[in-house]
Amino acid sequence: MGCAQLFAMKAPHNKDIMIIRKAADEMQNIITSILKTSQKESREDLVEIDLNQVLRDQIDLLRADQFFKHHIQTKIKLNPLPLYPGVYHHFSQSIGNLIKNAVEAMYDREKGVLSISSQKEGKAIIITISDTGDGISKTDMGKIFDPFFTTKPIVASDGHPTGTGLGLVSCKEMIESYGGKISVASEPGKGTTFTVRLPMK
Repeated sequence: MGCAQLFAMKAPHNKDIMIIRKAADEMQNIITSILKTSQKESREDLVEIDLNQVLRDQIDLLRADQFFKHHIQTKIKLNPLPLYPGVYHHFSQSIGNLIKNAVEAMYDREKGVLSISSQKEGKAIIITISDTGDGISKTDMGKIFDPFFTTKPIVASDGHPTGTGLGLVSCKEMIESYGGKISVASEPGKGTTFTVRLPMK
């Protein structure tokens, strides 16, 4: 049992300790996943993945969310892609995190637009996820992949999205473990676009 769990048992209603525990649990999940990725040489978990289906699955998971249902318009353009060898949960976790972040970036909007596209470009697969949220400031742009950096509150009582600053770190690690790259473009007041580029092998 870790220190965070022990403290939480002794003071189950202490918000600061619960925040620490949440961050510790999430970091443990990330470490476990990264270690699993590093063991890919066994090839036991590799399957042929339909990345378009991963995108559809993650969108479907959001459809039950009331904010998504009533405030988010989707623009989806998924072009035919070759199957990609990998571990399914690596892509569902990383892509799901990007989509979730895009939706949460529009939380203060009465209406927002989530745009998702996929295409084969040369010897690479390109996935883009865009939102019409507040965008990312130049100051924050260089920090978004830093561990524990977040512009979201860690705790919120009004239903506002929260964060620990570990999601994008995990996403970047996953994409890069496949030789891929993730980039971001943003314009304050207009929105943000994340682009994932995966090499075809």
